Amino acid sequence: MKRFLVGSLALSLLVPFPAIAANTVPYKNQKSGQFCKTVDIGKSVKLPDGMKLKCTKDGARARWKMNY
Repeated sequence: MKRFLVGSLALSLLVPFPAIAANTVPYKNQKSGQFCKTVDIGKSVKLPDGMKLKCTKDGARARWKMNY
């Protein structure tokens, strides 16, 4: 049992994560035009209806805008 557990943990460390996951933000009811965190600039979020929003710099603040 311990060998299986250690083997599965080692395997999970070797499996690469997709690069897209690094540029996404979890969905937390974001809407177009809302402010977003400045650390999220350049990241995107996929809404439940299929639309994508991207956090972009808008003047001195960062906002969620539709990603075409």
